[in-house]
Amino acid sequence: MRVARRYTLFLLAASATPWGLLLSVGGIWLIAIGAEAWSGMAGACRTGGVASIAAGQLVFACLVADKWFPGANRRLVGWIEILTCAVLLVAVIMLAGRMASALLGAGT
Repeated sequence: MRVARRYTLFLLAASATPWGLLLSVGGIWLIAIGAEAWSGMAGACRTGGVASIAAGQLVFACLVADKWFPGANRRLVGWIEILTCAVLLVAVIMLAGRMASALLGAGT
């Protein structure tokens, strides 16, 4: 049995959209509320929130927007996805550094 392309696109969008939305809303929550709730972890919450928002945007851009709008300008889309990946990479590296310094500082 062969599944039509539009059903495959619909299933991909139906699964990737909530995934990207959850990552983005979770990141916004970490920045807005998590940093206030855990004042000792405010920097890590903000950094993790930025990483989560970037991950949500990247999931949506790569799995939904690219499939539903294949005629979009590839040069523009490519630069937006590269920029989002760069933000995600920098945020994850900063988060790992913050966690490592917190763990090393707590041991002394």
